[in-house]
Amino acid sequence: MKIKIFELEKSTIEDFADKHNLVMEVYERANDHLYGRYYAYFKSAKIGQDGMLISDSGRGDTPAAAIASYGKRISGKTLVFNATETNRKEIKAPKIITKT
Repeated sequence: MKIKIFELEKSTIEDFADKHNLVMEVYERANDHLYGRYYAYFKSAKIGQDGMLISDSGRGDTPAAAIASYGKRISGKTLVFNATETNRKEIKAPKIITKT
C-alpha cells in the first residue's frame, strides 16, 4: 500500500500576517473579564465555517497571550476578509505555530 500524507502549511502568526499584509487589532477591556484583559483578531476578518461567517477573537491577560490564543483559534481555518464588500477575500490559515 502506498500512503501519501498531506500536511497543513505551518507558520507563525506574525509570518502569516506579514505574508498577507494583515493587521492585528488588540483591545483592552474596560473591566476585569472572565476571558482575560485583552482580546485580539485580524482587522475585518471572520471565520468561514459550514457556509456561515463567525466572529472570533483570541483572549488573554496580556496582548501577547490574546494574539497566541487567536492563532490557535484560526489555525487551519478559512478567514474571510471584508465579507460584504466588493474587495472580499478568503485566505486559508496555516497551522499556526509558536516561535521557538
